[in-house]
Amino acid sequence: MKRLISTALEYAKRLRELNIPGDIVGQTGDIFKAVPQVKLDFESPAVSLSAKHNVIEKVFPLQIRDFLKVLCDNGDVYLWDDICTAYREVSPEEKGRVRCNPVLCDSAHR
Repeated sequence: MKRLISTALEYAKRLRELNIPGDIVGQTGDIFKAVPQVKLDFESPAVSLSAKHNVIEKVFPLQIRDFLKVLCDNGDVYLWDDICTAYREVSPEEKGRVRCNPVLCDSAHR
């Protein structure tokens, strides 16, 4: 489990280093949701890498194609949802922001 989390975080960090915009990551996730068979095929060792790469070239946004090919080559497409979660948690838009949760105080604490 720890390897899975660590690997997903590393991929998310790489997405940020490559300056792949959040909307491109979102579009990629939308494609996987709209056509779940694509993700299943990418996860399958029975589907050749060349076939996977061919689909990537035809279907996915240019900016994320090489990244997806690496995921396929490494057999890590199954991490996509975790990568997206990690990407959103520390996205460039979030850098420098402090996350806080407001709490309600009763009159004694005001």
